[in-house]
Amino acid sequence: MAAGEGLELRTIWRPSAPLPADFTLFAQVVGPDTTRYAAADVAPPTPTSGWQPGEVYEVRLPLTIDPATPPDAYPLIVGLYTSPAEGQFDRLQLVTPDGRLTEDFLTLTLIRVDGP
Repeated sequence: MAAGEGLELRTIWRPSAPLPADFTLFAQVVGPDTTRYAAADVAPPTPTSGWQPGEVYEVRLPLTIDPATPPDAYPLIVGLYTSPAEGQFDRLQLVTPDGRLTEDFLTLTLIRVDGP
């Protein structure tokens, strides 16, 4: 895709347990130095605290690649967070099969950005 173009990420979520809070979902296209070349934050139409285990929920996240993005392939990441206080963000962390907490985002794929 060309720098400056937009895309809509369609995500499907199926919780395995009740969620303890109302989370905001995010998607970002990030560089190796964590520069965000695209970002979207969406509060789902049905608050996540009401999501039922086993049910399927769709959330769409619109992203526009910054026109100044250098040509390359960049990770597209997603995650969830709460905002307990103004300017603070608590991201939900991934848990390994043995119970360890790891990253606070999931890498979905790489997005190839061409010149404008």
